[in-house]
Amino acid sequence: IINGVALDSGDDITIFSGGGRIYYPQTANSTQHLFRITNSDRFRALGLNIYSDSGLVRDNTGFAVQIAGSRVVSIEGCSFEHIASAAVWIDTTQDIRIIGNTVLSAKADGIHLSDGCTNFAISGITLNSTDDDAIAVVRDVGGAVPGRGSIVGNTVNGTLHGHGVALVSCDDVTVSGNQITGSAAAGIGSYIWTGTSDKAERLHIVGNSIEQPGYAPVDASGACGIFVGGADDSTIAGNVIANVDTGHAYDAEISGIRCAAYDKLVIQGNVIRNIAGYGVLVPDATAAGSGKL
Repeated sequence: IINGVALDSGDDITIFSGGGRIYYPQTANSTQHLFRITNSDRFRALGLNIYSDSGLVRDNTGFAVQIAGSRVVSIEGCSFEHIASAAVWIDTTQDIRIIGNTVLSAKADGIHLSDGCTNFAISGITLNSTDDDAIAVVRDVGGAVPGRGSIVGNTVNGTLHGHGVALVSCDDVTVSGNQITGSAAAGIGSYIWTGTSDKAERLHIVGNSIEQPGYAPVDASGACGIFVGGADDSTIAGNVIANVDTGHAYDAEISGIRCAAYDKLVIQGNVIRNIAGYGVLVPDATAAGSGKL
């Protein structure tokens, strides 16, 4: 498909595959998305197998699936290979189910939920070798706060530059039962986006397994298993964080959990082992206003 498929204001639409593959070639610019769904209710993408050329670099394509201004959407049983941007990008949409998909070598984020995404479930997804964050929930442009969602039971096998799960200026998000291995930055990271002052609120990071995180951090915030760089009224409990190792410019900052900007943060019942630094680190440069740990 060269010019993509655009659906606007269409309800009760399902796009499904009978077993074939959809080739998504390089586009003239990164805003030419393969499937663009806007202002639609009850949209489903089922069993789509979408691939791009493995030699493409970031922004050589748009998103494989882009959804905005919609309600009750499902992306289930799909595979995305070598997409030269985010595989799935959704904003200003409610009631989202992204379940049982596979993402291989996306050149940006694997799954990205932006401003105004609420009541979402991301589960049963396998994400291998994403260039940036494997799964991200981010208030990107100062719009409605994304939240009221869950990221549960996913498998992340390596990121080249990003987090396993990134949580930025979102609210009431549960991250539980995920297996995250080999993330370049923190396995799970919450931070304040450039140009904003909004911290996330009510994050529940519970029962995840994080192995070999922070192997190539771009700053000290990435040299850990879980980074709390902007979260209030949040809980980190029952996680297993293991094997955070040296070999980069931030060896002196390595930790299992790093707390940099927070209020009312509970850290309880985690297993932290084989860390080439601190178990839990609250650095001297912790942001003003942090407290109640």
